[in-house]
Amino acid sequence: MTIERAPVLIEQCEGQRLTLAGLAAAARLSTSHFCRLFRQQTEVTPTAYAEHRRLEHAKRPIDEGGRTLAQVAVAAGYADQSHFTRCFRKYVGTPSDARVATALRRALATDRGAGAHREPGARRRPVGDW
Repeated sequence: MTIERAPVLIEQCEGQRLTLAGLAAAARLSTSHFCRLFRQQTEVTPTAYAEHRRLEHAKRPIDEGGRTLAQVAVAAGYADQSHFTRCFRKYVGTPSDARVATALRRALATDRGAGAHREPGARRRPVGDW
């Protein structure tokens, strides 16, 4: 594996326990050299990249609902909901903000499909107030 394939490997091993030493060994590099090259290529550390990917994958079950945050946290590989929420807030915002943003995107997509698009924050003019 080359350093260019490291992000792909991180995504393919979603849900599995990855270590820097394991990724570096797969790239046939020392851990420190691997971290330095990875950061040069992606502009983030391997750990930050992997955590961001885990959180991106956790957004879908949050958006869909039906599962508690504790269940989503465990499925994403976090020890508890508290740690998951802190990390999620750091990268994405609060889980409830993510749900609201998804609902708004869906509502706007529905409105656009009907041809009734209005700019966010634009006020409706009362009928007869011309």
